[in-house]
Amino acid sequence: MAEAKKTQKEDDQNSAEAGGQEIVVANRYRILAESPLSDLNLGDAKAYVTRDDKSPKELLFARICPADAVPRLEILNNAKHLMDANLLRPVEGESVIWPGGVERRFTLVDRLGR
Repeated sequence: MAEAKKTQKEDDQNSAEAGGQEIVVANRYRILAESPLSDLNLGDAKAYVTRDDKSPKELLFARICPADAVPRLEILNNAKHLMDANLLRPVEGESVIWPGGVERRFTLVDRLGR
């Protein structure tokens, strides 16, 4: 029951903020829907500028996966802890409602550089 309320609260937060063209992931990362980064698109996953509320100077971006994408969460969790400087290291991943849509889309927040 508590889990259902938490999920509903997250859905409401994502939906409300999507109306303002800003989506919040993990109560921290703000994806700016009006600031695309087309050079970082990967297939159908579109990239957008992302801001971290706790570290505003950190360079981040988020990729919004297509609605039919199946996230591999176990791989995501392992990739968060990779220390190889030659790889993009994901910071967070979460399902959100993207502006103008009704379907949930998996969102992957990545750090540029180290």
